[in-house]
Amino acid sequence: MLKRTAKGFTLVELLVVIGIIAVLISLLLPALSKARAQGLAIVCASNMRQAGIALRMYQSEFKGYLPLSASDGLVWQHRLVKYIGGVRPYEKIRCAAIEIEMSGTSTLSFGLNVVLVKFDNTYFKKTDRLRNPAKIILVADTIMRTPVTGANPYNSCFELMPLTGFPYTAYTTSGIADYRHSKLANVLYLDLHVSADRLPPNDNSSSGNQHAWKGSY
Repeated sequence: MLKRTAKGFTLVELLVVIGIIAVLISLLLPALSKARAQGLAIVCASNMRQAGIALRMYQSEFKGYLPLSASDGLVWQHRLVKYIGGVRPYEKIRCAAIEIEMSGTSTLSFGLNVVLVKFDNTYFKKTDRLRNPAKIILVADTIMRTPVTGANPYNSCFELMPLTGFPYTAYTTSGIADYRHSKLANVLYLDLHVSADRLPPNDNSSSGNQHAWKGSY
């Protein structure tokens, strides 16, 4: 009886298989990377929505007033911890994508709209009577306006300001919108809905622009 001999792969066949696997990986990696980025953007939006709910709880306790972006050595995120709870509450009010990128460092990647809080340089502003709250910016993804080389660009991003038209020059080195999610920023509006947008300038070219930043009665 004739015995069958096992036939292995030739070198050429092995190289062909390796080449096919390499091509498949190169095709899949961008799709996986995009899916991962989309997932992080969704988590970021969820965290931002949670920050909005905590802000609303703060307002309920303090007669409808928003917190200052920073005062007495505390930023607005510090004042929301009691409403969020959990072991690591700050992770619930930060962008998930930045938490991974800047692992092990302190990040404040959500900025509170300073124009709204300090409208006409008046502190402790109430927002319950502002019209069309779905168009008014409350919080957005933020990055430092002028990052320092080698420093964490999200370290002081607790204040959100427009790129142009901001009247309080003392704050021009703080945060501006960071379009980190497919060239868009997650934005929490005053009615507490979150959407991915690009923010308008704070100027007189449109009444809608100014309403978006400081609201109107």
